[in-house]
Amino acid sequence: MSSYWRNAPPYDKWSDAKRKKFLATLIRIARDGTWFAIGGMVPTKDWEQALPNDIKSGLGGRLDLSHPYHFCFQMFFARFMDLLTNEIDRRFGKYKFKEEVAFIFEQQRQFERVASGDFNVIKDVVDPENRLASLTFGSKDNYIPLQTADLLAFYARRILTHQIQGKAWRDPFERLLEQRHNLMLYYFTREQLMEFARKAIAARDARRDDAI
Repeated sequence: MSSYWRNAPPYDKWSDAKRKKFLATLIRIARDGTWFAIGGMVPTKDWEQALPNDIKSGLGGRLDLSHPYHFCFQMFFARFMDLLTNEIDRRFGKYKFKEEVAFIFEQQRQFERVASGDFNVIKDVVDPENRLASLTFGSKDNYIPLQTADLLAFYARRILTHQIQGKAWRDPFERLLEQRHNLMLYYFTREQLMEFARKAIAARDARRDDAI
C-alpha cells in the first residue's frame, strides 16, 4: 500500500482509472477472501499526552508498554480471545471443536523481541487451553497474505482517522471495504487511556503495599 500511494513503480506508469480499478479489485479480494479482520489501534498523540512516563516504562509489570506498538499488540490479543471464544467457538460448537490459531506478523525487527516476550505473557494470562498456538514474524514476500493484511491495516487506520474527524464513510473505497461488515476495529480513546493509566498506577501501588 505504501508503494501504491507513493506512486512507486509500477504504479507511476498507470493511469488514474487503472489505479482505481486495481485498488477496488484488491479491496474486494481482501474483503471477500477474509472471514473477518480485527485490528487494535491507539491515536499516538493521545498515547504520548495521556500516559505518564512511568506507565510507558512498564511500572515494573511483565508487559512492555514503552511504545504504542506494544500496547496495540496486547490489545489485539485481548480482543482476539474474546472473538475466539464468543464467535468462532460458537460457529464450531456443534462439532465440539476448539480451533487453535497460528499468528504471522510482518517482520518488525525493532519490536520482535519484546513482542515475542509479551506474547508468552499474554498466553499465561488469557490462554489456559493453549489456543494461541504460535507466533511467527515473516516477510510479505514469503507470506503473501500479509499483503492483504497490509491493505486492511491501511484502510483500518484511514477509517478510524475519519471517524475521529467526523468524516467517516465518505471515501468510496472505505465503504467498499466495509460492505460485509467484517472489519472489527478496537481502539482506545484519550479518556480510556487515562482510565487505563489510573488502573495501572493503582495496581502498582497495591503491589508495593503487598511487598511492604
